[in-house]
Amino acid sequence: MSPAATTHPRGAAAWARDLAMGARFAVGGGREGWVRTLLTAVGVGLGVTLLLGAASVPHLMESRQERREARLIDLNTEKGTRPGAGTLLYRYSDTEFRGAGVHGTLLRPDGRSPVRPPGVHTLPRAGEMVVSPALGELLAAPGGALLHERLGRTVVGTIAAPGLAGPGELTYYAGDDSLTASGEVHRISHFGGALTTAPMNPTLGVIVVVACVVLLMPVVVLMATAVRFGGERRDRRMAALRLVGADRRMTRRMAAGETLCGALGGLLLGAGLFLLARRFIGRITLWDVNAFPSDLTPRPALVALIVLAVPLSAVLVTLVALRGVAIEPLGVVRQHTPRRRRVWWRLPLPVLGAVVLLLTGRAGPPPADARLHPALLAGGALLVLFGITVLLPWLVEAVVARLRGGPVPWQLAIRRLQLSSGTAARSVSGITVAVAGAIALQMLFAAVQDDFVRVAGQDGTPDRLTVTLPARDAATGRQTAEAFRATKGVRGVTAVLSPSALPVPDLAGPLAMATLTLDPRVPDAAEYARNTAARLDPSADVIGPHRAEQDSQFTSVRTGLLVASTVTMALIAASMLVSTLEQLRERRRLLAVLVAFGTRRADLGWSVLWQTAVPVALGLGLAVVGGCGLGLTLLRLVGKSAPDWSVIWPMTGAGAALVLVVTLLSLPPLWRLMRPDGLRTE
Repeated sequence: MSPAATTHPRGAAAWARDLAMGARFAVGGGREGWVRTLLTAVGVGLGVTLLLGAASVPHLMESRQERREARLIDLNTEKGTRPGAGTLLYRYSDTEFRGAGVHGTLLRPDGRSPVRPPGVHTLPRAGEMVVSPALGELLAAPGGALLHERLGRTVVGTIAAPGLAGPGELTYYAGDDSLTASGEVHRISHFGGALTTAPMNPTLGVIVVVACVVLLMPVVVLMATAVRFGGERRDRRMAALRLVGADRRMTRRMAAGETLCGALGGLLLGAGLFLLARRFIGRITLWDVNAFPSDLTPRPALVALIVLAVPLSAVLVTLVALRGVAIEPLGVVRQHTPRRRRVWWRLPLPVLGAVVLLLTGRAGPPPADARLHPALLAGGALLVLFGITVLLPWLVEAVVARLRGGPVPWQLAIRRLQLSSGTAARSVSGITVAVAGAIALQMLFAAVQDDFVRVAGQDGTPDRLTVTLPARDAATGRQTAEAFRATKGVRGVTAVLSPSALPVPDLAGPLAMATLTLDPRVPDAAEYARNTAARLDPSADVIGPHRAEQDSQFTSVRTGLLVASTVTMALIAASMLVSTLEQLRERRRLLAVLVAFGTRRADLGWSVLWQTAVPVALGLGLAVVGGCGLGLTLLRLVGKSAPDWSVIWPMTGAGAALVLVVTLLSLPPLWRLMRPDGLRTE
């Protein structure tokens, strides 16, 4: 036989052979193999679901803006429009119902073929209105009777999706024959225009860039944890392969192949979960934001990046993890057990990140923001959070190594942490990074929110409303006062006819104003007052005494972050539960042996709780320190120096509560794993 026939494949061919062999072990290694692969796929799939959701944000924002622009009325292009067959008169008639805004538009056609708003097939006639599906449901519900009375029209149709920003929007178009072209009533010949968007405030730019890092970093950490599920059993199996002739490189490549199989399964599972969630997205409203299923469409380039990055990252993480493991034919030697983790290279990472952030410049009016670079900003935040991630395993190992004594559950937990602190640290690293980032963002939001909020109103009394409506004559003020005094829930009225010293005919657009004092004991007193104002005049303006008017960009950024953080925390909880179950499954035989030797089940249950509580406490402590450090750096970046320390504890408490819920959900599987059949081996 020629020498060429006996040579082993090298290079890419060797990688392909060994990766394929590892994939065969993953799917054909019996019950243990496919359970481990399934858990890895679930952990990776949850992260992929969130990544696909993040990749859909650009299309979602564009779709919402396109629909809003399609129904926009551009008064600049409509100046001088004369009546015609296709023109109509319109007037906005917005209101508020139990804290939710209701957007309304009154219409009156000039001819027989008027233009129609997007999503409206037939214009409503006088006394009729077409409503969004969400508003239709509200009006049909028993709790919507007050709003139905205020609008006072018959519902004759539904606004289709092209005319709505989202499926949960409350909006309507109503016919009104009393409209005349004057004041706030305008004539138009078409719908559609461009939304004017001012350049983003530099401070908001800082928040957006840092938020992207804060929201995506936990996902990366959780996925890196998921691809290391079942590492101990896998390494023992690789030792058996060494016994039959495989070298170290082959075993590492085969281990990477097993992980690659789980990662590819996670890609498919994540895509399926994303498509499933996409179907029901229209029924979910988070922080007053929802979307149509078609809005949730990821960008093809970002999808391609996810498809390539997830498997590649899984292989790299596995190869890096195996650097500290010596897989020999007679067993596995884990080098990191006797060798302590070093802090000298971990501690400089967050410090370096803070320095990079400070070198990016200062967010403020020009020319202060000239040096503010998004890449440096993201890189600095990434270094800080990555530094927190790599510091946690060292901190857990350093602390548990010094713990001694205590009751039996405590000793069982501490001994397990001393033997394998890395697994425990990885399981809580996701929540640690998430809490640290959330603390920093909340400190930044609390410091800058006053710069984006303007308070309008007369005073700070919570039980007062101010009503303004057109006045036809001097008697309007008296009639307005009498109507409101007869309104349920109104216990005081002060009416003024408006700059009142001049005769009414000499005033241009006189107004009647009334300040109402509401009875706090009457539910919906404000809604009764708004109904009275609508009966007096549909154009009446009702405002609260201290209505906060926020900058639209600030509101959009804050709402987007609240939605994204809620989804991220939910997926973190799900991934942590999967990780906890995997750790319990790995210790199934050990738990069964301890029970067989007489260890009480309650002691084992408490030991599992302590195994979770100690890393969580250390992780949350590190999150508070790291989050405060990142927050103070960001405050210096935007020119603020007075942090609000009260925002720390809600985020820390939320993280602790999340871990507690996950731990409690893992207790039922724990009781099942302590049964005698856990001693069985294959």
